[in-house]
Amino acid sequence: MVAIAVSIQFNAELGANPKINYVVRLLGLTTYPLYLLHDVVGAALIGKLVQIGVNPYGALGISIAAVVATSIAIAAFIEPALQKRMFASLTFKTNLFARRNTA
Repeated sequence: MVAIAVSIQFNAELGANPKINYVVRLLGLTTYPLYLLHDVVGAALIGKLVQIGVNPYGALGISIAAVVATSIAIAAFIEPALQKRMFASLTFKTNLFARRNTA
């Protein structure tokens, strides 16, 4: 709630900084992979870490860090690459379809 209030109060200043815009956008894009990964992957990782002897609180911290880092990696690298490939494929197929219908 504090972050929302600060972003509203300093919207013009924050919007003028491209680095802040990139970070905020990346954090927003990270929420969906985090939603998908946190429960199953996080719980499995905690279970395995505890099983090998890691303190449960340490296992929780490691799992949180791993799931958040993985979510950020997906949002920053994997998803944009997949979107680029999918867009190129769809554009190619659309152009091919358009050429068939005009011939």
